[in-house]
Amino acid sequence: MNPSSILVWNVHGLNMKARRNSVRDVSLSSRADIVCLQETKVMAVNHFFLCSVFGSEFDKFVLLPADGTHGGIIVAWKSATVQVLASQVDRHSVSVQFAEVEGHNWWFTSVYGPRF
Repeated sequence: MNPSSILVWNVHGLNMKARRNSVRDVSLSSRADIVCLQETKVMAVNHFFLCSVFGSEFDKFVLLPADGTHGGIIVAWKSATVQVLASQVDRHSVSVQFAEVEGHNWWFTSVYGPRF
C-alpha cells in the first residue's frame, strides 16, 4: 500500500447527484485506494450510495454522520488493495488503522469540526 494513493476532499455536501458524480469522477481518475470526504452533510450511507460516490471498487467505509446539515466524514477504501485493522469514530474525527504488506501499520485521522 502506498500512502500517496489517498485522496482527501472537503466536498461541501453530497446530497446532489451532480456533486456525487463529480466526486466519483475525480476519485476514479486519481486511482486512489483510500478516499476521505469531509463536510459530506450525509447522515447515513448504504451500499448504493457508496457506489454512486466512489465507484464499485470502494466497498468498505467508516462514517461520522453529519450533525443536521453540518459536518460529516466518510473514509472509504478498496478492500482488495488495502487492509484495515481498526477504526474509531469520535465526535469530530474518524481514525482508521491501515496495515502495509511489510508489516508497518499506520493511522489515518480526519478531523472536521464546527466553525465557532
